[in-house]
Amino acid sequence: MKHVATPSNLFITGRCIELRSPDLALTVFNDRPAYRMDLTLPAARQLLYTLHEKRQLSDVVLLAALFPKYNIPALTSDPVSCALLTSACLREVNISGSEPARVIATTLLSPFEHLLSRTPPMPISVGGNRFLESLWMKDAMLSILASLIVQGHEASWARDWCRRSGFNSPSNVG
Repeated sequence: MKHVATPSNLFITGRCIELRSPDLALTVFNDRPAYRMDLTLPAARQLLYTLHEKRQLSDVVLLAALFPKYNIPALTSDPVSCALLTSACLREVNISGSEPARVIATTLLSPFEHLLSRTPPMPISVGGNRFLESLWMKDAMLSILASLIVQGHEASWARDWCRRSGFNSPSNVG
């Protein structure tokens, strides 16, 4: 998927992420009538990744909840978005033992495993149209794999997909 310079993409990259204010983007997209800016899947993915990296689970969940409002495909149909939300939830479970994060992660894991079984590998190729998405997917998948192992869950499906994508896992994960 090639990135198109839509107003939402430019707003997120040019203002919110570069200025390290992803919460501003979340505020804008959470109040569609006031700001009249539409959220696109590429912009949502980029914002999800930024919030995921800032370790703000509540903001990641809030953004995920906005997908239907903007007619963005369901998280369980988009591997990148689903991986980012699942990763954020599993990480929070590992850190704090959060029960809400555990419930969300448990709800997502089976549909995500099924989605990955139909998703071709996403190797990182410099200069490719999907470069950023592949990097985001790598970060999220290695985090998911590590979390599944730490929590004692079956992880062969995640490990296999990571290997097929060329995502080398740290020695304590793979």
